[in-house]
Amino acid sequence: MRLAVAEERKWGVATDDRRAIRVAQQAGLTVVSSPELVKVWADATGPGQSVLTRALQDIEMLAQFQPNAAMPEYQW
Repeated sequence: MRLAVAEERKWGVATDDRRAIRVAQQAGLTVVSSPELVKVWADATGPGQSVLTRALQDIEMLAQFQPNAAMPEYQW
């Protein structure tokens, strides 16, 4: 996995891949997960319940992603 650009530029990384998270954290990078990104978006924009529900359903269906219990914001 190549995180050299993010590491060189002191960027954070957004990923849900466990291996990528481990490698990025070992490199000292900040890692943000999909649930964290969605929560920040929801808190900042205040979408209606139907928009938020649709966004979460789209993530689950189209990205085939479901957060695991160890992820930040899992309970949210």
